[in-house]
Amino acid sequence: TVESEMLGSSAAEIATAIRDGQYSSTEIVDAYLERIADRDETLNSFITVCEQRARAAAERADQALGAGEDVGRLHGVPVAIKDSRAVAGERYTWGTRLLSENVAIEDDLIVSRLRAAGAIVVGKTNLPEFALTGGTDNLLIGPTANPFDQRKMVGGSSGGSAAAVAAGLVP
Repeated sequence: TVESEMLGSSAAEIATAIRDGQYSSTEIVDAYLERIADRDETLNSFITVCEQRARAAAERADQALGAGEDVGRLHGVPVAIKDSRAVAGERYTWGTRLLSENVAIEDDLIVSRLRAAGAIVVGKTNLPEFALTGGTDNLLIGPTANPFDQRKMVGGSSGGSAAAVAAGLVP
């Protein structure tokens, strides 16, 4: 299964498996979204999960590969973006209630480059309010737990991202 064979693999390994036809982008993205749904409630590493958009992007990625299009090095690979970076059409909160309904109009440069390489955004990760403290906690969604000892908090300001990777919620 995808979960037993690919989850926990590197982004490069996943991209190769997709390009070689071992797995589809849809299978990979679905497996990671299921893992996020199963495990993130206790970790609180994501502020926003982009489930519908990620699944649609995975379908487009599969169609492009099937049509023989030139695909990027990260084609079909799920990625998470720290919520201090804009992802077009998604909430862009900086971990503060003040911006809880803020929606990005366009992608930040790093997000544009990841997408150009074929990566698929599955969500936006937690951070301290305005990324200003050394621990990942905010009044918008609360603290991110350490995946190895949930009584402990992760550091900041990329604690949500670190917890998501450490827990295998994204490669």
